[in-house]
Amino acid sequence: QEMKATGADPDIACYNALLRACAMSGDIPKLRDVMRRIEADGLTPNDTTWKEFLRGAAKARESSVAEEIWNTALTYKNDDMDDSYTSMKWVPSAESFVALIASYFLEAADETSQEMQSNLYGKIVEAYLGVAEGDKEKGLHHIDMDLLQENRRGMSIILKAVTFLLRYDFADNEDMSEDYNMYEYKLRNILNDIRSLECFHNAKRH
Repeated sequence: QEMKATGADPDIACYNALLRACAMSGDIPKLRDVMRRIEADGLTPNDTTWKEFLRGAAKARESSVAEEIWNTALTYKNDDMDDSYTSMKWVPSAESFVALIASYFLEAADETSQEMQSNLYGKIVEAYLGVAEGDKEKGLHHIDMDLLQENRRGMSIILKAVTFLLRYDFADNEDMSEDYNMYEYKLRNILNDIRSLECFHNAKRH
């Protein structure tokens, strides 16, 4: 009754709870199985559904799976639903975005190749710039930048990615091309902006 009072569907809520349990162990096959059951039952996934799957992919250090889920969510349509459900397309939240970039971050932490780490950290920065620039193709224009910048974990991930790239990809590099210099300029701006965020200063006070 409490779920109905808040407008949540108790059926999808039960599945989301199951997804959450699978996500905690990073069990991708089980997560996929739950998603198949959701579709078979004619239910519509919501942001919590996709977020838990993304968290599971991050836990498993499988950023390719996280990307797959993100793209699937953006275009998802249950063929058993009529056209009245087309207005229920996924609008990703700041928390779902953090789950996506966490998949890159955690996979990078397990990498021994600096090149692979740079590639994964670069994807984090690219995603953040997509939010800032309102990238519609990847659905990043939906992300509320204010809410994202209040998310200390998410901003810590971005900060660490930027710091890594500036330290290892740009230090003592002789590439003086305009594109290269512009990207470095963007990275330094991101670094300074994040360091000044209230979420970090509030944490220091407590």
